[in-house]
Amino acid sequence: SSGGHVCADAGWKKSGPWSVKSTITDLPLGVFASALPADVKITGALNGRIDARADAAGVVTATVNLVPGPGEIRYGTAAGASAGKAAVPPLAFSFRDTVLDFRAGAAGADGKFAATLPGTGTMSGELVLPQFNAKGVPQKAQAVRGHLVIDLRSLDFLQAFSSQVAGVKGTASADLTFGGTMAAPTVLGNAALVNGEADVPEYGLKLRELTVKASGDGKGPLQIAGSVRSGEGKLSLTGQTPLIPGAAEKTSLSIQGERFQVMNTPEARVLVSPKVQIVVTAETIDVSGDVEVPFARIEYERKFATVSLSRDIVFVGATAAVPEKERKIVARVRLILGDQVRLKSSGFDAKISGSLLAFDQPGKETAGTGELQLKEGTYKAYGQDLTIERGRLFFGGGPIQNPGVDAKAFRRAKDGVVAGILIKGSLRTPEVTVYSDPPMAQADALSYLLLGHRLGQATQQEGSLVTSAAASLGMKGGNMLAKKLAAKFGLEEAKIETEGTYKEAALVLGKYLSPKLYVSYGIGLFDRVSTLRMNYILSRRWTVKAETGAANGADIVYTIER
Repeated sequence: SSGGHVCADAGWKKSGPWSVKSTITDLPLGVFASALPADVKITGALNGRIDARADAAGVVTATVNLVPGPGEIRYGTAAGASAGKAAVPPLAFSFRDTVLDFRAGAAGADGKFAATLPGTGTMSGELVLPQFNAKGVPQKAQAVRGHLVIDLRSLDFLQAFSSQVAGVKGTASADLTFGGTMAAPTVLGNAALVNGEADVPEYGLKLRELTVKASGDGKGPLQIAGSVRSGEGKLSLTGQTPLIPGAAEKTSLSIQGERFQVMNTPEARVLVSPKVQIVVTAETIDVSGDVEVPFARIEYERKFATVSLSRDIVFVGATAAVPEKERKIVARVRLILGDQVRLKSSGFDAKISGSLLAFDQPGKETAGTGELQLKEGTYKAYGQDLTIERGRLFFGGGPIQNPGVDAKAFRRAKDGVVAGILIKGSLRTPEVTVYSDPPMAQADALSYLLLGHRLGQATQQEGSLVTSAAASLGMKGGNMLAKKLAAKFGLEEAKIETEGTYKEAALVLGKYLSPKLYVSYGIGLFDRVSTLRMNYILSRRWTVKAETGAANGADIVYTIER
């Protein structure tokens, strides 16, 4: 490579003794750039020596000495954000006096490392495997001895690993001695992160007074304690964990907090008071407890709606990734909404209270039990602000995405008549009916709801609005009511048509302009596509059909009747 070279001498066979000797002189560390992220640059050179061999009995003897640096690792660029990625503040830290040593022989193997990071701190460690060359010793039963010392006076460099975090501060230290076996290592000593700070701009958070401490007595698991402040509240963590969670030794953590701020943006301000327990084993993560939300103000406008893809869609040429083995998540968490939780979105503005117990099991949909109530709210529909008299979402153990619905909203006209809607059923398939006080025909009740007066006082344009509302798929008997309204306004046809799901539904209004010419106009209920159709009868057997909308076309139809 440019600026350096590697000299190697190797001799080995498929079986039997082998040996490798290599000398590295001024090899630029930049040759490893392909293994680093694109915005990470490394400078400096690598020097060292490798000498390894195995005898006929398979015993390995090796000496590896590598000395990287002096050098520098730099994150981010002064140019700012790259395509599709947030800007990473340019950061760099240097390293020198770095040594990597590994030795193996009949007495086992041991490795050492040491590094000085100017302006940041120092790190050093040692790992000894005394049975490394002993035959018949299973890897899990391999004895372990080790020592790790860390002294970092600055943690600024950590924010370079994520564009979502900024302003990282704090100090970290550790003095840990390891023992036991590979399967069940033990730890003696202490490690701590103190005076920590970090900003999370995406959520408007400023985490302060971050402290995490861990200690081990060389016999049992590590004891962990920590805390962090956000806004007016604080979160604390206590628990214990082995180095390697397994079936016998589990990680057990308890998280508690009071009015801890988890969102602080113009759209949302949310405080939570959690009491959660987490248990981690080799195969599962079990989460249980309560999360109370004493205060929340959420206000956003939905700019667009998402549409889920059909299950029969196949991406040609796509290669299915082999999923990594992950721990299964089992959760049983109760969400408790206090009396200061308010949601404002897409015409909806109301307080939400109640509790919901959500539980997750591997291979099953998230389910829930409980009830959420809507209070002191309004809902904007067809240009009218309806007062929410009552509103409930109740969960009976089924999928959490489809709770039962029981809601009532109304408006009061200038003449004192009350008209409103009743919503029953489930969230996915609600049934909507219109009511009034005093009672009247549904057409008049709907007219009062939308226009504030009876249907007989409506103009033709207002009548079209009432017809469109009556034809909404969620309204029970909407098609029948639409036909009645169509007849009242001189239309031959008013109905709902759909070629697939309800999202493709359209309100179709039609009328004969002459005995031979029929014109219909379709208005998409859930999209902005409108369609104009014309049928003209040329003779008893011939008809011309034309259509314009999402697509344009014309047909000549010949009919034979027998």
